[in-house]
Amino acid sequence: MTDSHPLAAPKSCHRFVGYLEEEAVHTYTGLVKALERNEVPEWAPDTGFRVPQISIDYWRLPQDATSAFSTLSLSSALGSNRT
Repeated sequence: MTDSHPLAAPKSCHRFVGYLEEEAVHTYTGLVKALERNEVPEWAPDTGFRVPQISIDYWRLPQDATSAFSTLSLSSALGSNRT
């Protein structure tokens, strides 16, 4: 017996993905604030931490991008996807 109904309605899936993106924006915003307050010492610029080259290439970041800058770029990109 085949079922012609989709597992989930496309509109519901779209809303769920939108919810996940919104939660990601909140998470990244919190991370940026923590980075600015130096609450993530492992990612501090003075420790020698570098943003991975794959992130620099994909997001077209400057070679000297900081963790906060790359996180802001990602958050901004996700935020612009909302409809």
